[in-house]
Amino acid sequence: MSTGKLNFKLINDRALQSIDSVLSRWLPNGKRQGNEYVIANPTRPDSSAGSFSVNLTNGVWCDFATDDKGGDLIALVAYLDRTKNGEACKALGQFLGIDPAMGHQGNNIQQSATPPPKQKPPSPDFEPIRPIPDGALKSCPTSIRNLGKPSQYWDYLASDGKQILLRVMRFDNTATNGRAKGYRPFCYGRNNTGRVAWHSKAPTANRPLYGLYKLATTPATTNILLCEGEKAADAAQVLFPDTVAMTWPSGSKAISKADFTPLRSRTVWYWPDNDKAGADSIAPLRAVLGVAGVADFIPLDIKLFSQYRPDANPNTGEAKLNTVTNDNQWPDKADAADALALGWKAEHIELLLKNGPTGSPKQNAKPTEQSNNNDITSRYQSRPEGLYSFNSKLEKYQCVGGPLQVTARSRDKHSEGWGLLVSFQDFDGLEKEWNIPGCFLVTEGGNKAVEGLIHRGYRLASHRDAKNQLREFLMGYDTPQRVRLVNRMGWHGHNAFMLPDRVVGEPAEPLHYYNDAPSLCKITVAGELSDWRDNIAKYCERNSLLTFAVCTAFAGPFLDIQGTESCGFHFFGDSSLGKSTLLKIAASVYGNPNTGEYTKTWRTTDNALEGMAAAHSDCLLVLDEIGQIEPRIVGETVYSLGSGVGKSRATESGNNRGNQHRWRIVFISSGEKTLTDHMAEANRKPQAGMEMRLLTIPANPHTDSEARRNLGNFEHDHGLGGGAALSTLLTDNASRYHGSPIIRLIEAMVATDRDNLAAHLNATRENFKFEILGGSASGQAHRAADKFALVAAAGEYASQIGVTGWKQGWATYAASRAFRSWVAMRGGDGNIEDTKAINHVREMLTKYGESRFSRWENEDARIDEHAPRTMERWGFRKTVTEQDSMLGGTSENTYYLTRDGLKDMCKGFDIVHVARLLKEHEALETDKEEGRLTKKVRLPGSGKKAVNCYVINLSALLFEDDSLTGEGGSETGDHWDIPSL
Repeated sequence: MSTGKLNFKLINDRALQSIDSVLSRWLPNGKRQGNEYVIANPTRPDSSAGSFSVNLTNGVWCDFATDDKGGDLIALVAYLDRTKNGEACKALGQFLGIDPAMGHQGNNIQQSATPPPKQKPPSPDFEPIRPIPDGALKSCPTSIRNLGKPSQYWDYLASDGKQILLRVMRFDNTATNGRAKGYRPFCYGRNNTGRVAWHSKAPTANRPLYGLYKLATTPATTNILLCEGEKAADAAQVLFPDTVAMTWPSGSKAISKADFTPLRSRTVWYWPDNDKAGADSIAPLRAVLGVAGVADFIPLDIKLFSQYRPDANPNTGEAKLNTVTNDNQWPDKADAADALALGWKAEHIELLLKNGPTGSPKQNAKPTEQSNNNDITSRYQSRPEGLYSFNSKLEKYQCVGGPLQVTARSRDKHSEGWGLLVSFQDFDGLEKEWNIPGCFLVTEGGNKAVEGLIHRGYRLASHRDAKNQLREFLMGYDTPQRVRLVNRMGWHGHNAFMLPDRVVGEPAEPLHYYNDAPSLCKITVAGELSDWRDNIAKYCERNSLLTFAVCTAFAGPFLDIQGTESCGFHFFGDSSLGKSTLLKIAASVYGNPNTGEYTKTWRTTDNALEGMAAAHSDCLLVLDEIGQIEPRIVGETVYSLGSGVGKSRATESGNNRGNQHRWRIVFISSGEKTLTDHMAEANRKPQAGMEMRLLTIPANPHTDSEARRNLGNFEHDHGLGGGAALSTLLTDNASRYHGSPIIRLIEAMVATDRDNLAAHLNATRENFKFEILGGSASGQAHRAADKFALVAAAGEYASQIGVTGWKQGWATYAASRAFRSWVAMRGGDGNIEDTKAINHVREMLTKYGESRFSRWENEDARIDEHAPRTMERWGFRKTVTEQDSMLGGTSENTYYLTRDGLKDMCKGFDIVHVARLLKEHEALETDKEEGRLTKKVRLPGSGKKAVNCYVINLSALLFEDDSLTGEGGSETGDHWDIPSL
């Protein structure tokens, strides 16, 4: 080739045209992912097959772990070969068959305007044939003409134990190159002349592993032990009988040519030879195995063989190990076969590996050469005083930072979002825990992981290597411990309930509650259950509204068992009635209500509220003072809380999988306004679905103003001199005694057969609805009653297991009174949309009966022309006056509306449905024809022709519905039929 000026652009262009061949040469065994070629970095210990990538379009490459990067394939070759760009350019040119100086000689050679057409790759020199015919199997060579019989040979058998995929022969004392031993492979296939036979060749790629037939007959949990060479593998099988000892053909220089995919998902140990080639083989083997998908790769610490000598107890013959003071006892180039010859047995190996396959070196011992390069656990030590890294230049361990414990590898429910769960103490001595996302370790050179630790208070050493050492420790650290991260409280499976600090029950796998904002839900326990029962629950008796509030706290864990949707209850009324006390005492079931650890407010964004709801899933969410949330968003927020599903949020890749909050909660609220009143401030009206998700209960059980002023929302003060005194006592007691009721409740639920518990709850709820609902109750009333019934059933269950100390039936009675208050508040147990429609018509006729209807006093179709003009008229008004001997003079108004008039008066309503409702209330006059909703009337201005109009009698709409006035039994609730558990 010419020695002129190098043409880098030409070589880069041609290399891009043949990028597949270039990558196969310098980065074999990678894989395509879209427009990227990904592989483990062979220049360093790299267990992640996706950390190093090359863009197949422009050749740009990057190692995301170390931030090494380059802009073309010449830079890539220079990086991999550890040479300068000029040498890399020459190497690429030689590989491509191009003079790298082309186009720069004498300025008279022009570069081709169009690249040469791609050449068809040459056919391989040898191609294996699978399966091997039976006749060919019998003719596999056992000797070579010019070398004679081998001293030993090994057959690489297929998983069926019959097919000979490869035969490797060993010849000793061969004269070739003066070597003491030589090897010859034999494989059945077709050579470049087309001859099919056994040839002294090995496959050019995807070479089989030695020991496949043993691998096929062992459980998938059996560990694999790789060695360098077949003889070593046979010896290792004797020393490690509980593993599958295997190897690959042609030694450490041919690692990239072997097919390691049969080892996918296996834990692989590696016993390298005791020489530089063995130490150097660990990094490329780790990279190739990472691409193959092994579960773990653990090189053996062969230095242990120089620290101990095998021996036996002279009396019992039991194996033992003697400590060797001279570290040079383990021979150079020694392998498993040498260990067997030196007297090592499986019993000795078992003693040697008491501390695991990597051993347990002394704290200040210098790591072995291969450990120094490839074994994180040898290079780094976590001591009580901090994390240390071995500095090969200083020949000692160097402090990296404060103590850092890696608890486990973590992942989400989709087995994605992998990370490292670490713990440490910050500068104030507070325990911190952080789940480091795996992507942080390979993004921006791992800087995000280091920054996150420092942000949380991790103490990093001040020397310049500390950051890189910490990053390398995190990237290379591995542990068999696994946890499933959950950011949602509550049930996970049928037998495990997640709380922030514990799991009650037995989960199918280890679970760990993790949230970047743990204060969203903080359950704390103070005092014994008996303390809470005697100092809080006792005062709920004879106070139905307080009892109902506490029962809502018990209801959360039952949502999943009953398959019930989330539900909310809103206590409203004037200030200083004790509404906040209701919420605080309910919160005491879970934690301290007076520190803000468990009670929350509406003063937050809707997005933040979603995270708060997810953190309280299957529990109680307490939201005080609805007036603190914007009226324009309160309706949608309530709807979202009740639906149990948050907004979909896209990840950085545009995917929203797993990035959506979900929850099941019971939430309670308080305020001086109802949801309807609060939304009206923003000129909005609640939909029926919103009001069904937040059921409004008046926090005022008294009709007498004196009792209301003295007791507030309590019915009895238990001799304390008023509701204010009782409220103060309960609030103070809740600070001292809280949290134990929910722990006892969940422990009992986990220990109870789930099907039996569900059946018990269903029976309790059905009895409640049977007692409380009338025959004409609407579907909405049934839906609301079902939620009150759930609260009642939860309270009864808590009482039956000894949490509350209440009499049987009291929780149900309290729930029934709350339900009746809700019914009275909404104006009956009918459909709320129907009620709103009737109320709207009554309000419009009452408010605008004079201004929007022309007076029609005459018998004929004429109005008083001298009366004031009616602007924006909806219709006509007739007043009929009668004389009664008892009542005197009475009058009744009848309103006549055309279709357009009714449509204008009832904007936002279906006027046909409104007319049907008016007819059901006997407020609509119609013709006698079946199904008609109108009446033909000659209206003023319509001429001689009668027109269809809606004739409404206002008096029929002025009667109140007194159908639901009962109190539901005695104060003790003794009459309720409560099934026993």
